[in-house]
Amino acid sequence: MKQYQLAMPQQVFSGETGMQALESLAARHKKAAVFTDAGIRASGVLERPLAELDKAAVPYVVYDTLPAEPTCDQAQQVIDTFRESGADLIVAVGGGSVMDIAKLASITADGSCTVRDQLKNPRIGKKTVTTVMIPTTAGTGSEATPNSIVAVPEEQLKVGIVNPEMIADAVILVATSPKSNSAHDAINAAIADVQAGRTGSIPRQLQNKHFDGEDALVKGQNYKYAHSYANHWVQQQYLPDVLKDTKYYTFGDNKTEQAARAYWAKIKGEENV
Repeated sequence: MKQYQLAMPQQVFSGETGMQALESLAARHKKAAVFTDAGIRASGVLERPLAELDKAAVPYVVYDTLPAEPTCDQAQQVIDTFRESGADLIVAVGGGSVMDIAKLASITADGSCTVRDQLKNPRIGKKTVTTVMIPTTAGTGSEATPNSIVAVPEEQLKVGIVNPEMIADAVILVATSPKSNSAHDAINAAIADVQAGRTGSIPRQLQNKHFDGEDALVKGQNYKYAHSYANHWVQQQYLPDVLKDTKYYTFGDNKTEQAARAYWAKIKGEENV
């Protein structure tokens, strides 16, 4: 390899006090726009970054209805609303979809191009708004990349827009989850069932067969895409019949997990989640 180039955010903050950096970052600006989603706000995770904005005495507006897996037009609707705010700082708190929309907003906020323009010419947009990314999930890496993924409905495709201008100005990595064995115990319980032979056929709707043949007794996958339903959840069987009523995960008694339990109880309309 003769040459390579690494492009990354200008500043990365981490550790228990990492969130405090947002106060000084925001103090340089006249107004902030906080991009997030309803789940993040309901969980209480948004309280800490908002508190830092309050310390900086910077007014802000919160957009908490950002869609998961957004289409290019849904992203544009959010951007159009954001443009009216007059904010010169975007603080994105959430997963990949939230950060992807925030990044697109940072390079289309001046109205010189649209998301669909970016699909045709990804390098056309230029950053006019400072961005701070605060990821709440691990895996997408969206907080540090120049990529944004949007769906194009008429083509039934997800398309990646790549523009170096979208790389965040700052990233705050804060692991705020309390110590808990809940996920560990859930995984071990599932492994135990597999090791004991308590398995079965994968539910039909998850098998992703595109064509069953003319002689198939059951035709069509009939998979329900959760993000197409209210609150991004829909009742659907994911486990084999022999395990269909099994619950591996039990919410811990800490504040974070209890907030998550209350959120899912509301969404599912049942107390025992």
